[in-house]
Amino acid sequence: MKFLKHLFLLFMCLISSIFLCMKIFDDILVRITVSEYSYLIVRVFLTLLLYYLILSIKNKQVRKYKIHIVFLIYLICILTLTFFKGAYGDGVAGINLNPLEIINDFNLSSNTLLLLLGNLFLYIPIGIYIRYILNISSVKLFLGIIIYCIIIESIQYITKLGIFDINDIILNSCGFIIGVLIYEKIRRICANSTKGINKNNTFNMKRYTETKKG
Repeated sequence: MKFLKHLFLLFMCLISSIFLCMKIFDDILVRITVSEYSYLIVRVFLTLLLYYLILSIKNKQVRKYKIHIVFLIYLICILTLTFFKGAYGDGVAGINLNPLEIINDFNLSSNTLLLLLGNLFLYIPIGIYIRYILNISSVKLFLGIIIYCIIIESIQYITKLGIFDINDIILNSCGFIIGVLIYEKIRRICANSTKGINKNNTFNMKRYTETKKG
């Protein structure tokens, strides 16, 4: 019976995912990629994400392994959008080391702003996750994401699945840094909240002890 409930929930999440994609995300994806793999991966990711969120709310807990699974699926989505752009990327190879070249892109395509925002925002969750699992200095994290972006851009160039673009490296790195900063901010807020609760508990316990003695 429990299995059937989970199966039904998963099915409803799939229906919701398809609906969300048809109404919202497909209009965005069609401007970025024509690859069928991208549409499939996004639907699978949304399905599992909705399923995970519903279970977490129901059980009032977030398990660490589920976070890793969601991130892995998200990373697959990112790599799919990066390497399988279909007609927009197949057979294309080139190098752009001039950040100001983005000005010409605005004149050539009306989708340039969407692509720029996509490159920025897609890496924010990655920054949050990496900061969450790795307790290393911010400098090492930044160097790591720079190396990662360079490797991704190099693979695109070598395999002719895209252009080695300095702007992609800059935007992806900025998105990553924003994610790290968001995580640090959330962690500080949570730490201050915990201190406040502990301080109140200590104060109340002290008053209770003094009252009892009196």
